[in-house]
Amino acid sequence: MTLVLRIFVMILASTVITVSTPIEDILQLLKKLKMPHQLAFVIATGIRFIPTMQKKSEMIQEAQRARGSEIGKGGIVKSIKSYIPVLIPMIVDSLRMSDNLAIAMLNRGFGAMKTTTDLYEIRMFPRDI
Repeated sequence: MTLVLRIFVMILASTVITVSTPIEDILQLLKKLKMPHQLAFVIATGIRFIPTMQKKSEMIQEAQRARGSEIGKGGIVKSIKSYIPVLIPMIVDSLRMSDNLAIAMLNRGFGAMKTTTDLYEIRMFPRDI
């Protein structure tokens, strides 16, 4: 029960932080914590794509239901198998999106400079404490 409660608190806290904080500030915080820029960018990009992938998942599920697929119905094994027609297009689409992102990053010179600059510097205020 304690483990479940800890996981629930971590999920709730991370959701509140990502919803209430601009992604640029999260990226800048990770860089201030001496995380390599590339790794911080991967984390920030992953956070950015969560809503996009969620919408695409809903779209694919609606399309599969329109074709007569019963997603999530039946026993545990049948329920898991019913999500395969959703997972395959999701994987293909995420690979396509990551390829497009990689091309866009190369075109913009990502990684060409060792240091990066920010538009503004984040600062700590008393209300943050």
